[in-house]
Amino acid sequence: MFVLGCIFSLFSYLGRYFFLFEQLDSFRVQSLIGCCVTLLLATVTRQRMVAVIALLIGLLHTTQLYRLYLPAPAVPAEQSVRIMSSNLLASNSSHEALLQQVNTIDPEVIIFQEYTPQWHRILAGTLHRYPYKLVHTIDSPFGIAAYSKSPFVKAEVKSFTSLPAVDITVKTLQRDLRIFGVHPIPPMSVVTFDARNAYLDALASESLGYDGPMVVAGDFNAVPWSWHFKSLLRNGKLKSARDGHGLKPTWPGNFFPLWIPIDHILYNNKVALVDFDTGVNAGSDHKPIWAEINLH
Repeated sequence: MFVLGCIFSLFSYLGRYFFLFEQLDSFRVQSLIGCCVTLLLATVTRQRMVAVIALLIGLLHTTQLYRLYLPAPAVPAEQSVRIMSSNLLASNSSHEALLQQVNTIDPEVIIFQEYTPQWHRILAGTLHRYPYKLVHTIDSPFGIAAYSKSPFVKAEVKSFTSLPAVDITVKTLQRDLRIFGVHPIPPMSVVTFDARNAYLDALASESLGYDGPMVVAGDFNAVPWSWHFKSLLRNGKLKSARDGHGLKPTWPGNFFPLWIPIDHILYNNKVALVDFDTGVNAGSDHKPIWAEINLH
């Protein structure tokens, strides 16, 4: 039975083509753990063929994950900028916990997803250290907002596949920094799978056509090893802040057996990464993430 599970996990490599296979692909770490358990049991019970199959499939899964653990180059933190991304969860009422996370992480810029009118009333009235705001409130999971301590040079709400994204440029001590706040739809059907992929393609085009320092942050509803996410990095000439810092899962909430990393901060070659980490769950089904960067 365990070896059949290992073999079934190979369908995850067809995630490029069909949403159900990408759902399987999202849980590649869990598949790898299953292969390790199968390998251990097969070794103890001396089932050599089962052990070999589990080992080979486990190694194949590892090839999709190793770059998360390659050491990241050291970058000085002088005049760095800290950016936070937080999917609030529209129904979340743990407002104080979220505010405590903001105070603990102390970012220069925050990108909020699932930004509802209720969350706007709470945050706009309490986050006084962030006087510069671009908000698009929707009474659904697709409201989005950007809060900043520094003034905006430019700020507008854009639409990708009929969903809003915030596009801001902020003044920093080094130079102006463009930040995209995004939240594509979860790929839960053929239609939403295509829509999520079109959203990522549009982001790649935006990034490729921009010469200055740029960051893209949000809930991407895609894991780092997804073919479509890697296509965004490749075609948009972007890097992931998670690389070199481990798995850092962000969803679903505190249910650790299914933890996967679907919230990301990306940056182009005019930006250098100083650090990256997750925050503490603040009543949402997502952990917040933050990255500290320098600008070239």
